[in-house]
Amino acid sequence: MRPFALLAAPALLAGCATTPAQSEAPAWTSVSFTMNSWGQPLTSWTVQADGSGTWSVSEPKDGDYFNRQTITVSLPADAAAATALAERIAALPATPPTGDGCRERITDQVYGALFIAGSGGTTKDYAYNAGCLDAPYAQFIATIRDVNGLVLARGEAARD
Repeated sequence: MRPFALLAAPALLAGCATTPAQSEAPAWTSVSFTMNSWGQPLTSWTVQADGSGTWSVSEPKDGDYFNRQTITVSLPADAAAATALAERIAALPATPPTGDGCRERITDQVYGALFIAGSGGTTKDYAYNAGCLDAPYAQFIATIRDVNGLVLARGEAARD
């Protein structure tokens, strides 16, 4: 009888399990991102809590970096993509870091911002400059790249 009880316990407790995170709505209503270089927009996107949104990329026209064309694609609603984005956003520090006092710096790197709109009109802004290579800030930049990379992949796929 005892072995049966040990085998049955997980099945009985399964009904007490919490709902998986992927079915929960993100804590934000929308997320927007910009990336610039030399005053030129390179990419931007906005994703709503349901995963829908737009993704834009600016590309040189006729090989001229400063003569650019912008391509914009729509991103369909996608709950799994919204969950993945929420997980990556959760890795951001609670307080947006600054590059002030950066000791290891490379000039002319990409810069921009990530804007997270919450319920009730709250917004958290994460300005970034990829030129700061100090270890703590570099980790922040890696997270920003990870967040952008997820939407970049969706944008490129929607473009094809």
